[in-house]
Amino acid sequence: MEIMNLYASGEGYISYLLIRDLVMDYNLPICVRFHDRILPDREIDLALLPYPTEVEREALKTLKKKPIILAKNCKGLENCKELGENFVLESLKRISKLYLKEPAGLLENYTPPRFEETLLNALRGKLRFYIPFTVAKREAILEAWRHYLGIKGFPLSGYIYPFEAEAVLKVLSNIAFTDKVFPLILGKVSKVFLEGIKKKGFVPFEVILPSKNNLESELNYIFLAQEVAKGLKRI
Repeated sequence: MEIMNLYASGEGYISYLLIRDLVMDYNLPICVRFHDRILPDREIDLALLPYPTEVEREALKTLKKKPIILAKNCKGLENCKELGENFVLESLKRISKLYLKEPAGLLENYTPPRFEETLLNALRGKLRFYIPFTVAKREAILEAWRHYLGIKGFPLSGYIYPFEAEAVLKVLSNIAFTDKVFPLILGKVSKVFLEGIKKKGFVPFEVILPSKNNLESELNYIFLAQEVAKGLKRI
């Protein structure tokens, strides 16, 4: 089994979560080891760093084996490939060609969808007044929403469905949340779960985007987060 030692930050961490999902979905013979720090005695094969900090740049220089680096700014970095603004998609395509041969074809013709302005405006309107109590089936989706909304100063609470469904209902039972959050459901969930939310006194905001497979679904919701965040402004 091939081992990929990976370090990532920012949007690079979203890419890492997508890679992990691809390996799991297609049962690929590769082990992805995530490192949360760059240390001299650690071997790192791949570093996903949209905007490398000075600390990260210096730490990379201490490694004996130079990793492949994907970044938006490669200045001063060895073995680095500079990507454009769409870091998540571009990095995923490059990594798939290097390590994930089988599902690489899924990305060849993928382009981010165009979203209805009514949907974007409705989400932005909610987000200006309430904290999204977000439920999705994949961690990559939640991390993307947390990342892009966080950049604009909007907090997000996220839960994985169905594993944390009960936790969601328990938290919504707290009357302190009644006027502060709205349940944002990204993807299809059971009617029982939706009814459970309604019984707690909340109206779930469901967003169901069409897709052909798990990867396309994840990417669609990630790019929805990007588009929503672009138009967010504090009142």
